[in-house]
Amino acid sequence: FVAGLPVQPVVLKYDYDYHTGVQYTVASFIPHLLLCVCNLYHRFTVHYLPIYYPNEEEKADWELYANNVRKKMAHLGNMELSDLDVQDMKDYAKITKHNFGIHI
Repeated sequence: FVAGLPVQPVVLKYDYDYHTGVQYTVASFIPHLLLCVCNLYHRFTVHYLPIYYPNEEEKADWELYANNVRKKMAHLGNMELSDLDVQDMKDYAKITKHNFGIHI
């Protein structure tokens, strides 16, 4: 996004009704990967969105550019957006003593 070049967003839509909890954790890569491979299979559909060309305002502000692409992806994925980040979840885990499988 910093370079201001066009991107092609990709959205993965999982085709199952249950979850492993992996989506809701802030585990580091290896524990996250182990939780994922514990399932026998993962069925999902890959959606390639049209190439997104930034306008002049987005080229000048990479955060605006990234957020606009994020909104397009969320719309296709039928997802709600949140301004919370991983650090917010870690802080919440410390305060409430819920560690969600992470080591803080």
